[in-house]
Amino acid sequence: MKARKFKDGDCNHIYQRTKNRFNIFYDLADYLVYYTIFCVAAAKYDVIVLGLCLMIDHIHMLVISRNRKILSNFVSFVSSVFVREYNSSIGRQGPLFEERFGSAPKKDKKKLVSAIIYLGNNPVEKHICTEAEQYRWNFIAYLGSNHPFSEDISRKRMSFRLRKAVNIVDSHRAQGLFLNHTILHNMMDGMTTAERNYLTDYIISRYNIISKDELKKHFATYEQLLTSLHSTTGSEYDLKEELDRSSDSVYRKMILETRRFLGDYARKAITCDREKKYQLAEHLKRTTNSTLRQILKFLHIVDPAQGGAQPAVHQ
Repeated sequence: MKARKFKDGDCNHIYQRTKNRFNIFYDLADYLVYYTIFCVAAAKYDVIVLGLCLMIDHIHMLVISRNRKILSNFVSFVSSVFVREYNSSIGRQGPLFEERFGSAPKKDKKKLVSAIIYLGNNPVEKHICTEAEQYRWNFIAYLGSNHPFSEDISRKRMSFRLRKAVNIVDSHRAQGLFLNHTILHNMMDGMTTAERNYLTDYIISRYNIISKDELKKHFATYEQLLTSLHSTTGSEYDLKEELDRSSDSVYRKMILETRRFLGDYARKAITCDREKKYQLAEHLKRTTNSTLRQILKFLHIVDPAQGGAQPAVHQ
């Protein structure tokens, strides 16, 4: 196996792909569980973070670590804890990610700046949004505001439920603990949309470990970063990332339809029995513009071209 290129103190672009290119982020809690694990781990391993982007079937991060072992241990810790929590929440077993993650050192300013822009614009390239800061899970908007996707609510105006949830978040953050699916569901179930949006922004801002000081070495202001993001897509030639120009926007519709069909969290579609899964596949084919490949990825069915069983989905 080829050794990773690494130099102490360099920023590394880490690219982590899911096994069989399956989707992993379905529900709000999925993103927040990964994010809080990542932030807690970054502090634990003394890793400096310049960027993080959670896409539906892969993850990008830009991090600086003291040495190769720390970097490897950090990524392994985040992945293993997330997989354990994710599997536990739906009664699943087995890995979610490919065993080996991709990495590319950014040894000069030009390459690093391009990687930052590339990471931020991933959702734009996948047609999820038109501008990078419109996507919550690349965390760009949080460099300019603590509540970019919600109205800021003072403690006096909070409902008892929201105030209790904020206190739980504060307590876990202070103790260096991440938030798991059970905690997040217990906090958010029964909340209004406005409260849920506020709490999501609060969690992200409270845990946020992306280094503004490091980013300021390359972009003097938040506005300068946005200008760069809007004017170019960035590039990444150092990673052998599989190029896929298809749109990810359809997955939002698929997630909504799955919740209606199951009456439950969308990620539970992964562990449905075979008959239920094929019924859902037919439903998604009728109600969304999804392709067969997208349905297979969504339901964790191995593509027949890769040796999986052919699902009974009419085309």
